[in-house]
Amino acid sequence: MSKTNSLRCPLCGKGRIADIPSGAEQSQYRLFALHRAEHPDLIAKCPKCGEQIGITVLTPGCSPPDPHAHPLYGICSGIN
Repeated sequence: MSKTNSLRCPLCGKGRIADIPSGAEQSQYRLFALHRAEHPDLIAKCPKCGEQIGITVLTPGCSPPDPHAHPLYGICSGIN
């Protein structure tokens, strides 16, 4: 099995939210306390504090998506 790194809860700092490949940069993932207005790629629950954590996977070289943008535009596909 290959080595992995852990993403920790941004609220309590103790709970392991997810594992990422050892070659992946932690800056590719944005973890945040989940609020209704946000649309994460994934949702996890912290095993330590019990809070719901949103996870957005950022594509290298792209900015985070604009939540007010049209769903077909603003996607980093090289044609923006």
